[in-house]
Amino acid sequence: MKRFLKLLGLFGLFSTVLTSIIVAGFFYKHDVDINSLPALNFSDSYSFNEKIRFMKENKTDAEILALGSSMTLNNLDSEVISKHFNSESYLNAGSWGMSPIDNYKFLQSLSEERSFKKIIICTNFCDFTEQKKKFDFDYMQNYLNSNYFGLTIDFVSNFDLEYYTTNVPYSKRVRSAVNEYTDLQFEPYGSVPYEGTNFKIDSTRWNNTHFNKDEGRSHYVYLDSIAWYCSQNDIELTVLQSPYRSGLESKLDTSETRRLDEHIYRVKRIIKNRNQTFVNMTKYSWEDSLFVDGIHFNSMGSKLFTEKAFNEIKASP
Repeated sequence: MKRFLKLLGLFGLFSTVLTSIIVAGFFYKHDVDINSLPALNFSDSYSFNEKIRFMKENKTDAEILALGSSMTLNNLDSEVISKHFNSESYLNAGSWGMSPIDNYKFLQSLSEERSFKKIIICTNFCDFTEQKKKFDFDYMQNYLNSNYFGLTIDFVSNFDLEYYTTNVPYSKRVRSAVNEYTDLQFEPYGSVPYEGTNFKIDSTRWNNTHFNKDEGRSHYVYLDSIAWYCSQNDIELTVLQSPYRSGLESKLDTSETRRLDEHIYRVKRIIKNRNQTFVNMTKYSWEDSLFVDGIHFNSMGSKLFTEKAFNEIKASP
């Protein structure tokens, strides 16, 4: 048994050293410094990986947490939220393509080491059509909590040379993108405001209603699980239904309008049944000039949207 454990230890040491040599050689060859290293591969979503990197370098102990997809990442104005709650203890943990299933699992993992008082989710129909992603939350936790022994083991076991070779140039791109959808330059609270001036608008995204995919029923179940978890743990949950730009909403056909209305009804019922807050912002008209595509606001739009949503909450009995 001792001999087996010794061999196992030597194998682990050899694997770590070999992996380190390969990585160091690649980075030396491609002139990669420490600041341009890709985020570690905690998931198959590079945006999520970059967000965890941001959280490690900034804040992970916030009392107010925003969860969700790019609807949360791009459509919530951090200063408005901080001012509304009179608190700087706020983190926007949103990343591209996060579904309710992903959000629930992410929340469960974060809550193992942290406690939240308020959770905000900004969402749209498209979030309920996403395929669930692959995550290694133990790897993430070891990284965030500076568990270097566990982190070393996770790094070796998850090492993917193709991931790192591919994402060396991509990480540089997302960290320096200007007026592009790939922008992942997080502001201090973790959001990514899209500037409206000279934004490189893609015509396909501008006209995409996202009704070409079917919504997954399990996403509604997991949204209910999030609401239930918040209710059981005395966490205030606020869910905001994000709108379409008016020029696109006006082109929705009867079937698409019905699907959207049914979706909003289901989300509202789930949240209200758990005695949490739901705000439907599609009841207002939103000018095209406030958007960079069919559903993502520019910085001016996100500020107006967030202000209007929280003013409505403040005014409600």
